[in-house]
Amino acid sequence: MIGGGRLGGEAYDRGFFAEPTIFGRVAPDMRIAQEEIYRCACAVAAFRQIRVAGAV
Repeated sequence: MIGGGRLGGEAYDRGFFAEPTIFGRVAPDMRIAQEEIYRCACAVAAFRQIRVAGAV
């Protein structure tokens, strides 16, 4: 995982603001691959065959 830390400072004191986040090695059965994330995030998964990637 890269990023995801809480942003601080006066501009962010009135809420919870997180840095953009990249999650690596995400498997199709993981919750992050199956549900919507309400923040700036990207889940990255590797596939051996393009047809398998298209099926996900």
